[in-house]
Amino acid sequence: PPARVSDAAKRRIRASVDDPSKVRPITKYMVGEPSKKGIAKVYIEEPEVVNCDESQLRVTFTSSTYSVRAEVPPVAMVLGPVECGPIDMIESSYRLSKGKRLTISLAKAAPVAEEEVASALRKSRRDAWLQPALALSALLVTLSAGFVMAMNL
Repeated sequence: PPARVSDAAKRRIRASVDDPSKVRPITKYMVGEPSKKGIAKVYIEEPEVVNCDESQLRVTFTSSTYSVRAEVPPVAMVLGPVECGPIDMIESSYRLSKGKRLTISLAKAAPVAEEEVASALRKSRRDAWLQPALALSALLVTLSAGFVMAMNL
């Protein structure tokens, strides 16, 4: 079972989350060039970060940024959010090689072709016009069915 976090540790974590002035920046890192597959690597070699437990690390990805937070005493260490262009949040990952480095792999997002964007825009415009027309058509069918029934009485 995981170790229980002490009350003092909880207070330190809560204080560093609640007060951004109580964090230290991660400064020992480097960014590699993207590979042929479009994967860029970030190598963090900050001693306090690479020696912490993986449970103390939080690496987050958005569609265009990454950030790292290590909950280490006396206050948390942070990097980011760092703007890195469009990335695939699901394919991006990290690996902690304890005592050596934290490696972050940023997978480049698949490009969206202009024709795909134009097609989606045309479809949304068509659908915007089509919905009221379909509703009016359904109303007319209902009214005509009611009229036919009234005529048969």
